[in-house]
Amino acid sequence: MDQATILAWIDHHPHNLMPLCDVHHRHKYYGIHRVSYPNWAAANLYRDDFIKSIKERISE
Repeated sequence: MDQATILAWIDHHPHNLMPLCDVHHRHKYYGIHRVSYPNWAAANLYRDDFIKSIKERISE
């Protein structure tokens, strides 16, 4: 790769222009740069009511 190719990718390639979810990218407890990959990858497997269901089980 030469400098022109790299600069074209940085400024114009669709893969580099992808908007990233703030929570799943940088969040302290959920972001890919802050947690291990297995934990991050499993986050999309949670049910929509996952947190509510855990809180209910803890309070029983």
